[in-house]
Amino acid sequence: MRSLLIILILLTVAACTPDIIKGAGKIEPPAPVSINPYFSDFKKDYVYHARIVTPRVTFSGILAVKRTGEDKHRIVFTSGFGNKIFDFALEREVFTVNYIAEGLDKMFILRLLQNDFRTLVQIENPAVAAFTAAEEVIYRSPADKRNNFYRFRADTLRYITQTRRAKEKLTVEFSEVGADFARKISIRHRGVDLKIDLEAL
Repeated sequence: MRSLLIILILLTVAACTPDIIKGAGKIEPPAPVSINPYFSDFKKDYVYHARIVTPRVTFSGILAVKRTGEDKHRIVFTSGFGNKIFDFALEREVFTVNYIAEGLDKMFILRLLQNDFRTLVQIENPAVAAFTAAEEVIYRSPADKRNNFYRFRADTLRYITQTRRAKEKLTVEFSEVGADFARKISIRHRGVDLKIDLEAL
């Protein structure tokens, strides 16, 4: 009876473990707080060609991100003709919509965009656990009812994988990285048809 109980507990724990850390070895985290180095420079304007694909409409244009305070960012997306598509202000607990174009102004899409950009730009993310697997060091940081896993390769943040109830929901991929700047960023959802691609100008 006791062995059956142990097996059930182990199966429950395994079912609640995200795939990205299954088989990974747990290590003592050095307790990093700032584990997302991108979009952290106050002096820099981060400007990208952006493409946002939703189920009904695709937007292309210029996305500009500016760090405006200790934990504040302004995110503005305009079309190639200079028409504003959206204008957001993000703080750790506050999300302000200054403007959003028709087609993106659905509550469901707005919630996704808020989570996507908060995950993308939030700098201070306390790690509560760390793992090592293959060539990666992975830090887990709680995010509301989710967990963000910051996946480093050769001391460079390459992926942020967000899970909810151990299921992968969102992946942010950084590529062509140098000096804490990612030239290409890809944001993908699991089970939701919303895609964001950014390429530095």
